[in-house]
Amino acid sequence: MEESLVSDREAPPPRRGVGRPVDPDIEERVFAAVREVYSETGWAGFTIHAVATRAKVGKAAIYRRWESKEELIVDSITSTLSAQMTHRGSLREDLIAIVQGELAHYLRPVDGLVRLRAQVEAKAYPELFGTAMERYRRRRTDVARRIIAGAVDRGELPPDVDGLLMLDALGGMTLNRYLATPSYALRALERDSRRFAESVVDFVLHAAHAVERPPG
Repeated sequence: MEESLVSDREAPPPRRGVGRPVDPDIEERVFAAVREVYSETGWAGFTIHAVATRAKVGKAAIYRRWESKEELIVDSITSTLSAQMTHRGSLREDLIAIVQGELAHYLRPVDGLVRLRAQVEAKAYPELFGTAMERYRRRRTDVARRIIAGAVDRGELPPDVDGLLMLDALGGMTLNRYLATPSYALRALERDSRRFAESVVDFVLHAAHAVERPPG
């Protein structure tokens, strides 16, 4: 049964008086707790009570910030997006950074499982979780699309390139390599992440007929 922050049937706790010190670390603690609880229980077992207990915060503090547990989960996942999608001045380096960032995310025990669970359960519970996860997908895709568009403007990619297909290929190969790698070999995959990313990116760029710009 879904636990909604706005339909718990509990009266909202009274707000504390003016002057109560703001906890600067509350969001970070809550997000970390969300990922831990969600990785352990999945959607069906996820509760705000468990998050509040794990984060050592009151439920009222969570009520004031998030309207539903799906928004809380998605915001927690989105908070793990790093500078992996910032522009580095070269299409190849941009895409290598994306692949390495994706792989690093999967290789973190909690974060990797959380993202995989969320993507699967967004399909299993589309009416509850699908819309919230779409926000996460749009944010990632929009940044990557800007990288592709910039490469087209610079002449590194042909104008008719299918950017989404390129991104799907990069993401799919990265996820497949992670899932196909036995546990004992994950450390080696992490050490060789740059080499793996280069091979994946070069394969996709070759298929997309990318044009390599001269240095400088």
